[in-house]
Amino acid sequence: MTGFQRDLLLTVALLSGTNPSGKDIMHELESEYGAAVNHGRLYQNLGDLVDTGFIQKLPLDGRTNVYRLTERASTQLHAHYAWEEKCLQSINEETVD
Repeated sequence: MTGFQRDLLLTVALLSGTNPSGKDIMHELESEYGAAVNHGRLYQNLGDLVDTGFIQKLPLDGRTNVYRLTERASTQLHAHYAWEEKCLQSINEETVD
């Protein structure tokens, strides 16, 4: 999984309960990044995450889809967070004033 895909999962998690569409996800990422997110990159990666079982894509109306995390994605994000905590802890232990 790429860092961008992980950011997509985190953004879908952040927007859970709001029926986040691709546009909603894009706007949230652009706000976080402070830069435009390429439309094609966004939807290609969302599609890949759907195909690999990390995101569920559901129709909202005739034109809009919404995205939700799967249990697999939640497990993956929690495992990554635990690894990040471990890495950051080692940095804190090595920091010398």
